[in-house]
Amino acid sequence: MGALVIGRVGLDAAFTGPVSAVAERGRDGIRTVTFKGWLKATTLALVKELRGELAAQTGRLVAVTFADDSDFDGYYIHRGSDIRAAAEDVPYANFTFPFTVTLERLGGEGEVEFQSLITGTVITNSHGLIASETAPFHAPPVGHLAYNPAGTSPTQRQRNTPDGDIDWYDGIDNTEDPSWSVSPANYYKGAVEIYVSTVLRAGFAAPNDPDDWELSNGLVRVKPDTTASVSNGRILVALYDGTDWDAEFSFKTVFDPAGGANVVPQWHFISIIRSDPSTGSIRLVRDSAPTTNPNRHTLDISLRRGSRFATFRHRYSRGTTPTWDIIRDTNDAAVAFIPTGASGAAGVEDSVATSGIKYFVATPHAHSARTTEGGVRVTSQDAFTYAIGGEVTAAGAGDTTDALFLQFFGWVSERDRAVRR
Repeated sequence: MGALVIGRVGLDAAFTGPVSAVAERGRDGIRTVTFKGWLKATTLALVKELRGELAAQTGRLVAVTFADDSDFDGYYIHRGSDIRAAAEDVPYANFTFPFTVTLERLGGEGEVEFQSLITGTVITNSHGLIASETAPFHAPPVGHLAYNPAGTSPTQRQRNTPDGDIDWYDGIDNTEDPSWSVSPANYYKGAVEIYVSTVLRAGFAAPNDPDDWELSNGLVRVKPDTTASVSNGRILVALYDGTDWDAEFSFKTVFDPAGGANVVPQWHFISIIRSDPSTGSIRLVRDSAPTTNPNRHTLDISLRRGSRFATFRHRYSRGTTPTWDIIRDTNDAAVAFIPTGASGAAGVEDSVATSGIKYFVATPHAHSARTTEGGVRVTSQDAFTYAIGGEVTAAGAGDTTDALFLQFFGWVSERDRAVRR
């Protein structure tokens, strides 16, 4: 039997029957599809992970492909699933478990298109940048077609990812909602992916494993730095150069909450804030040590589809306004960078490319450049926002450090919805 892929979860299943009947019900033409079969897994732990990730998609829009019968390929709302993997099921030979998945069909590739609901504005900043000087962008999946920018005329550009070339649109009107089409097989290509404990997470559910996670869109990859397999508070960032992932660089946060500089030493908790193909966000949390006061330190990390930078937001809840440094764990020389239209520096850029990439740190806050350590310092802020990304050598229009800074300041939020043609 061929593979059944439901949203973020691929099921290589041996079915007792190809699939149950497709039922038409109600005058609105809603169609319910129920897949039933036997799931083969190598371990009980693996089937429990599949059960959890299927359940995490309940109520969400998913793309479905079924190698044995492409008539079922299309877009659905996941209405419920069941994989019996409790202790009484362990005796099944070769870890083979019965499963049922119920889906509400929206339509096939020719029946459904997508609309990205866009909101955006210039990030409030201390550098004099206004909305008209920024460059908001939008990137549907790899292989999308029939892009309609809704009355505007953005510039179509392209970036290379491991999934293939992703077309993106430079200078969109963030008051319009563009539409586009894509095959179910391509819907998750170029998507933001969140792994926790080495498993691709389909929704918000994940174990608390701050030592093993990854946030990636095929252009930027963010992971925890570890010592002896335990989070050491640093963050590893790597960029895809069009051929391969380049070397990871470690960034550390140094903050001064009460007269003493402290490096964030370890994260205690991780949760998924958002897990959509267009945007993924996680939250790291730790106790505010070294203090006995009841406070916490949080770091939110977000990544959009098609972006060459990740965004970060630190917050310290002690009731003070600390000084923050985001710098390389190992010193790396940088220079202050002034993007087009800004009244002054909005961050720093590497002085020299490493493996063909110049990393940058951008921030909307007034700051001082840490040119020796390759980062920035911000004072008197209870919350600290910044972006880390990089310019690939011989970057074209839209991919230079200047362009990427302006994309960061042209903040965009998007949510995709499926609509009938």
